[in-house]
Amino acid sequence: MSHTPAPWRIERVNGVWSVVGPGELPICWFAPIVQELREEQIANMQVMAAAVELLEAANLLMAAASPYMTHRNAKEREAYGALRAAIAKANGSTS
Repeated sequence: MSHTPAPWRIERVNGVWSVVGPGELPICWFAPIVQELREEQIANMQVMAAAVELLEAANLLMAAASPYMTHRNAKEREAYGALRAAIAKANGSTS
């Protein structure tokens, strides 16, 4: 499985919000903005638009750090475990 490469961005055209990728490829559209939740909904779109770059950065960090990590403490183990889980989720795995 592969995803649309970065960069992704949010845009609003004719009142419809979407996340678009390279070449104006639509990634997803959003239901109309609920005025009371406007800031939260736009923040959610921004996170989605950054997802590919975040995944790429996470993979780079794991590749660079893993051979040298000794997981000296519980916080370090927890952080790398969370990063591994997030990468797996983004790649469609639950393990």
